[in-house]
Amino acid sequence: MDTQYIFALDIGTRTVIGLICKKVGEDIHVVAHQIEGHQGRAMRDGQIHDIPAVALAVKKVKTKLEKKLGVSFKQASIAAAGRALRTERGLSLKKISKEKSLSKEDIEQLKLEAVSKSKEKVQKKYPGEQLYCVGYSVIETQIDGYQISKLEGQKGAEVTLEIISTYLPQVVIDSLFEVLKRAEISIKSLTLEPIAAMDIAIKENLRMLNIALVDVGAGTSDIAISKGGTVVGFGMVQKAGDKITEALGDYYLLDFQQSEKIKLEFGKKDKVTFKNVLGIQSEVSKEEFCQVIKPAVEELAQSVAEEIIKLNRAAPKAIFCIGGGSQIPMFKEFLAEKLGLPKERVAIRDRQSLEGVKFPSRQLTGPEVITPLGIASVTDKTIDPNFFTVKVNDKEVSIFNSQKTKVAQALFNAGVDIKELLGSTEKITYTLNGEVIQATAKRKMPSMIKLNGQIGSLDTPIKSKDTIEIVTDYQHTGVKLGEIIAPYKGVVLVDSKKINLIKSVKINGVTVSDLTTHINNGDNIEINRIDNITGLAQHLNVDLDKYDLLYKSTPLKREEQISANMELISKQKESLNISEHHIEKINIKESQHQPKGTEVLANGKKLTVVKDEPKVVDVFDLLQVDITVPKGTLVLTKNKETTDFSDSIKQGDEIEIYWSGDNER
Repeated sequence: MDTQYIFALDIGTRTVIGLICKKVGEDIHVVAHQIEGHQGRAMRDGQIHDIPAVALAVKKVKTKLEKKLGVSFKQASIAAAGRALRTERGLSLKKISKEKSLSKEDIEQLKLEAVSKSKEKVQKKYPGEQLYCVGYSVIETQIDGYQISKLEGQKGAEVTLEIISTYLPQVVIDSLFEVLKRAEISIKSLTLEPIAAMDIAIKENLRMLNIALVDVGAGTSDIAISKGGTVVGFGMVQKAGDKITEALGDYYLLDFQQSEKIKLEFGKKDKVTFKNVLGIQSEVSKEEFCQVIKPAVEELAQSVAEEIIKLNRAAPKAIFCIGGGSQIPMFKEFLAEKLGLPKERVAIRDRQSLEGVKFPSRQLTGPEVITPLGIASVTDKTIDPNFFTVKVNDKEVSIFNSQKTKVAQALFNAGVDIKELLGSTEKITYTLNGEVIQATAKRKMPSMIKLNGQIGSLDTPIKSKDTIEIVTDYQHTGVKLGEIIAPYKGVVLVDSKKINLIKSVKINGVTVSDLTTHINNGDNIEINRIDNITGLAQHLNVDLDKYDLLYKSTPLKREEQISANMELISKQKESLNISEHHIEKINIKESQHQPKGTEVLANGKKLTVVKDEPKVVDVFDLLQVDITVPKGTLVLTKNKETTDFSDSIKQGDEIEIYWSGDNER
């Protein structure tokens, strides 16, 4: 049975390497290996160009390994080439409350926004390419301009978070899957070549150091950076060993296959004899060979150094080189020079330098075996598959498990807009009684996240076959008329009769009475309000020459301002002839219709909703719940049962509106 073995396949630009490994204690034992070259240039720069030809090489490796061990292999672990990776940085910035500590959920939101920014950048570089994020790392966090390594629990006014994220095109996965299908192999696990190489070449105890791993293959040079105990970034240079082969062919007039053969011979010989395409024979020394390839080697080292600086923002402390191309003469020395490092800080990692690997064969001893060994190592450590699927709102989403994957990663790959999660806002401008006013319109409530039917968060870990649901059926709230006129509302009592201070409201010249009316950008609002004694007297049709309006027994002047809830009494002026004018209270007729109020108990408070067909949303407006800083999941109940904003209310209903994670209501 093949279940006791790990079948690791490294499908490279020039060759396919297959390893059959077993786990013995903490060590990896290689029990068989096979290497096959491609026919012609079936792969270029790490990308499959001729699927049948690559499938044939894979099939040969599989068949020969099966004959060696007498075992049929149905599954293999593979890695996607670094050539396909797209990396980009993203920065998120958020104003925060100085009184509230940053939570894990806040940090996940910042990460998600930063990843969204990075994807926007990478999509501009590769328009039309279907990409999904296979991993990201936080590279810098700041609060109020100061670098802070751990954001959770911190306070301040402004927080920034920068990430570097990695994307993989769908075409890369599709071509790999098709090759294995034709070779009659299913995928046990899929990883990235830089991840596999890092896992075996730079163990976790070394990742506290700032080290760059450079895998120089035939078509590409893949780069991974470790720092602070983790892998902080991946990169790729589309130059590698083939660059040297092509320089050799151009100089001596050789075809690609012959140039490659001569290049490999110089790894073992000091002189090589060959004929060019014109039939002219040459005998070339290794010294001359080095001079011919020197410009190409220096160019390759320069490109690799520039990518390392871009990823790391500085030269690392050391470089580990792997891959067959890393053995090219002068490459290590040029790379050290371009990065300003001592020569001894750039080293080749070969099989002998690895810990915990047993490989009895004397073949494949160089750095070219590191990646296939890494594929085997990563496979052994994987509990869930590296490449799995989840459902987001019934849509199947592919997830690359390059780290402990959370809900945030799945939502991002599903294309969920971060505004759907946080509750979106927009700025609007309107005119109120001639004054131009800008306001923030709360357009949508924060969404609820459910994982397998249970309430979750962006920080909740996920696994294969999980189901995620985003509940976004909350009503749009926007800016409502009631919010705008609230500061102007109020009543006064005149001889125990209630008088509304607001006489009428017009929007764009049309009288409006519905307080839930939404205010749009550019609206003109006019509030006709009673502001002073003169206005009140005119509204009541009272002659101030004959009557006084008294507040606490004191007559008020005509220009005196009125405040809400004032209690006034009318009284005939004493100078009038009492015999001719009998004293009577003013017969006040209310100037406008007063809808009958609906009394409810909301969050323990008695409130009156003045509206013909009141709903839960009207109670929400009166309570003035702050949704700008979510404190959990918003919960709405009516008479102890779950409700929503559009539900109607009646006299005596008990309403509760609160955050599920908030202790205060």
